[in-house]
Amino acid sequence: MVVDKSDYRQILESFQQQCKKALELPLGKRCQRQCANIVVCGMGGSAMAGDLLRLYLMDKPIRVAVARDYALPAYADEKTLVIAASYSGNTEEALEAFAEAKKRGAEVWAVCSGGMLAEAAKHCILIPKGHQPRASIGYLFFSMLGLLHNSGIVSIANTDLNEMLRILGDTTFFDEEGERLAKSIGKRMPIFYASSRFYPIVYRCKTQVNENAKRLAIAGEIPEMNHNELVAFESIERSRHIVVMLHDEQDYPAIRRRFSLCRAIVEERVDVELMNTRGTGLLARMFSALHLGDWLSYHLAIRDRTDPTPVAMIEQLKKRLRGEKQ
Repeated sequence: MVVDKSDYRQILESFQQQCKKALELPLGKRCQRQCANIVVCGMGGSAMAGDLLRLYLMDKPIRVAVARDYALPAYADEKTLVIAASYSGNTEEALEAFAEAKKRGAEVWAVCSGGMLAEAAKHCILIPKGHQPRASIGYLFFSMLGLLHNSGIVSIANTDLNEMLRILGDTTFFDEEGERLAKSIGKRMPIFYASSRFYPIVYRCKTQVNENAKRLAIAGEIPEMNHNELVAFESIERSRHIVVMLHDEQDYPAIRRRFSLCRAIVEERVDVELMNTRGTGLLARMFSALHLGDWLSYHLAIRDRTDPTPVAMIEQLKKRLRGEKQ
């Protein structure tokens, strides 16, 4: 019996091409005025693109916030660039934040595949329809990044893009390593850790395990977990949990030291697996780790004989919010 009925595997295999196509979507589009800060409004997979944007711009002077809510930050005003990201274009939280941003005089852009958001937006980047939001992370992220590049807010080097695309083209590696990690995890709950900078990547791993494998997972960051969560490992069970640590060679030396010491302590109680970023540029390191996490979650689903694509519980909640009968 076919498990992957919607061919989620094909989405993973074509992710490099998705990123290439996404780079073309914002061509000719640029912000109308200078901004002092950026707020990305969205939920789920759409908000994740905002998390990645914040990660990418962490060393830049411009502030980036992600609003996973109906409300905007209090500081959002006419000097703010607000990007409302909703794959469907009908996410109620993003629509409400979009309307509030217009009232405050912010420059507002929409990134969506259609829906009410596309109808209401004066400035919009349309992305292809037909996917789950989480499977369109390339379209969502590079639409935003391209808009900022065109507007002179950030400069993207072709060498960095080419390195990322080259690494993402190694489908065999990601498939095989993702399968190996899924086999190691087995039926246990994965606990993902990364540095604070790369926390959005392991949070993505967690949510992909949630949606693709329909399983619980945990995501945390170092050094914060060293000050609280580490104590919980006194009572953890090796048979029920496994730690997956995302290692980046360019993390701060103090963070790498903490990783090493923390791993030694944790391994006394649970098994530990490593995920490694690949490449030297930030885009390559971000998306190589993200893509590996996507493959990991896919193989967990297939091993459990679970179709990765449907999200029945989310659809059920949406129907109840609309007042539809079950």
